[in-house]
Amino acid sequence: MICSFRGWALRTVFRSFDKNGDGVIDRYDLEEVLQEMGMVDWVPDVDRIIEKADKNRDGVLNYEECFGRKPHLPGAPAIGP
Repeated sequence: MICSFRGWALRTVFRSFDKNGDGVIDRYDLEEVLQEMGMVDWVPDVDRIIEKADKNRDGVLNYEECFGRKPHLPGAPAIGP
């Protein structure tokens, strides 16, 4: 049960950062989240933040790059393409 809740919580966090719902977090999604959180001082660093976390160098962050594993929960909808 704890694992199910953790998986749900991680998916919920990811979806809240994925503002346009395309399954990845791009620079515009991250910038919007930082502004919503009042972290405007971090906005100039958005590209650098994504670059550090972007393991496959496609310019966006997928679920696995954010949380170190693919999302999986029986019966849960998939995240991303």
